[in-house]
Amino acid sequence: MTVLLFHEDSYRTSFIATVTARKGNQVVLDQTAFYAEAGGQNADQGFFVWEDQRIPVTDVQKADGQVWHTLTGDIVPEVGAYVHGEVDWSLRYQHMQRHSGEHLLAQAFLRVNPEFKVQAVSMRSHECTLDLSGNPTEEDARTAEQVIMRSIYRNLPFQTTWVTGAELKQYPLRRPPQVEGRIRLVCVMDRMDRTGYWEVSACGGTHVNRTGEVGAVFITKLEKVAGGLTRVFFVTGHEAYQLLTQIYRDARTLASSFSTSVEKLAERVEGLRTEALEKGRKLNAAYEALSESLLSGKSGVQVVPLADSEMLKPFSKVATAQPDLLCVAYTPDGRVVVTSSTKASAKEVLAEILKNAQGKGGGKPDLAQGSAPFEFLERAIHLWREGATT
Repeated sequence: MTVLLFHEDSYRTSFIATVTARKGNQVVLDQTAFYAEAGGQNADQGFFVWEDQRIPVTDVQKADGQVWHTLTGDIVPEVGAYVHGEVDWSLRYQHMQRHSGEHLLAQAFLRVNPEFKVQAVSMRSHECTLDLSGNPTEEDARTAEQVIMRSIYRNLPFQTTWVTGAELKQYPLRRPPQVEGRIRLVCVMDRMDRTGYWEVSACGGTHVNRTGEVGAVFITKLEKVAGGLTRVFFVTGHEAYQLLTQIYRDARTLASSFSTSVEKLAERVEGLRTEALEKGRKLNAAYEALSESLLSGKSGVQVVPLADSEMLKPFSKVATAQPDLLCVAYTPDGRVVVTSSTKASAKEVLAEILKNAQGKGGGKPDLAQGSAPFEFLERAIHLWREGATT
């Protein structure tokens, strides 16, 4: 059984161990500071130093009760060899901030509403997730952020302890443990709480020493997932700092281009959106009026080249309303619309045109649309028209 050094000290990144098993480019050690992938937390990475060789460790997994370290390259230490292990500290600390933030956020949601219970977690990427029951809302998420940030500002200590199943009832566990026997508890201590704890969970992962090291927890979005659960996406620690500073810099650049401040950017964008919608309505009305003038008194078969693809939708609306009219309209970017208020099927007419134009599209008997290379499309339309009018 491999001794897991990180269980006693998450900050330990260097150790010496003996190889006890080997399989291909994987080895087992008598003790290790490398965390094996589990509980939604990624495996550690780093190096083995052996006989003047620095061998990358790219993955660590548990299998058959053993901790297997995957090495890169052809050099693999033999059973009985001594190796010096070095864990990638920057990656380890990233994982520690994520996992510690996950504990705090799960507890924060529970404090907002006891129905917000964790069903699944993932800390595989910079954007971590919690799957919660109870249907939390955006307002609940903002409240949970406030709760968690207060615990971070207080810089409460993390502590670990090992207990038996019989001793569990002494602790205010957030959720029942998923293991039996000797159980490792990760606790956030709080002398101001009547229980003495801010958060307690059974966990085998790596964590920071104090809540202040989490830095920040920022919820990016909520999303409904299978099983009636709500998935909470969040970032923590230095990754939250990187995300938020980049968003701010982008927002500042965008605000400057609109001659406004970051604080008034949303107001400015909403004003521009409203203005664009109004201009769009006016333009659409103008296109409909132009379409009516182009089709006024027209019937039978008509082919109409249009200068702007934005005119296709209002033109189609007007053309479809005209009695006894089969109309083909197309634009310089290769888009085509066929409308029919006759016995002829717009869908079939379009299919014939696109077959000769190497295009694609579809629709209904009264309205069909598609696209093709313009030079082929224009020629195919004229060939169809000659056949339709003879």
